[in-house]
Amino acid sequence: MFQRWAALALLLFVGTCAAAGKITFVPVPGVSAPPKGSPCKIDVIPGNIPAGKYLELGTINFHAEWHRARRGVKPEEAIQKIREWACQVGADAIMNIQTTEEKRLEFAFINVRVTAVRSGSP
Repeated sequence: MFQRWAALALLLFVGTCAAAGKITFVPVPGVSAPPKGSPCKIDVIPGNIPAGKYLELGTINFHAEWHRARRGVKPEEAIQKIREWACQVGADAIMNIQTTEEKRLEFAFINVRVTAVRSGSP
């Protein structure tokens, strides 16, 4: 009996933690910028990087999974968390936003990937 409840508690704990999301940053080799203070303003640039106007810092990826009985993460919430992370990596803007949302059986996930950029040329 205890094992059944322990497994259920573990599943609920993992489901709750996963809904919070995980953020990773993959920097462009040899490129870095000092972190910005929080809060900072991060612009969203539609389209591709204009030549010579921005320096690509790297890719920020947000991923969250949850049980569909619980409230998940909306794309706007993911973008807000990414903007906070972009401040930490010294970005002025994010662009090339790629969002994937999927629902399978009783689980759902969201993945949002952006390019973090800084004003100026290399």
